[in-house]
Amino acid sequence: MKTTLYYIISIFILIYVSTTACTKKETEERFLESFDSLSVPSNTVIIGEQLKVTAYAQGTNLLYIWNVSSGHIVGGGNQIEYIPQPCTPGEQTITCNIKADNTTDSKSITIYVL
Repeated sequence: MKTTLYYIISIFILIYVSTTACTKKETEERFLESFDSLSVPSNTVIIGEQLKVTAYAQGTNLLYIWNVSSGHIVGGGNQIEYIPQPCTPGEQTITCNIKADNTTDSKSITIYVL
C-alpha cells in the first residue's frame, strides 16, 4: 500500500513540475523610437491596380496595424499593398498605427482613386 501511495505522489509531483516549469515565456520588449513617415510611389491609383505603402519607423519588435477608409489591404508589417474597391473613386485614407510597450503612434496618408 505504501509503495502505491509513493508511486501516486511521485506521479503528481512529476506532472506539477512538468506543467509549471515552462509556463513563463520570455518576450522581447516592443520599443518605438520614432515613426518617421508613410510613403507611396504615387498619390493616385487606378481601380484594379495596387499601390505599395511603406511605413518608416525606428524601434524594435514593432506591431503595425493598418486601416483603410475603403478597399483592401494585402500584406502586413511595415509594408502593405492597397487595392482600391471597385466603384469607390475619390479620396481614400490609409492609416498605419504602430504599437509598442512604451508608446503608440499613428500616421495617415490620403490617396486618390481614379
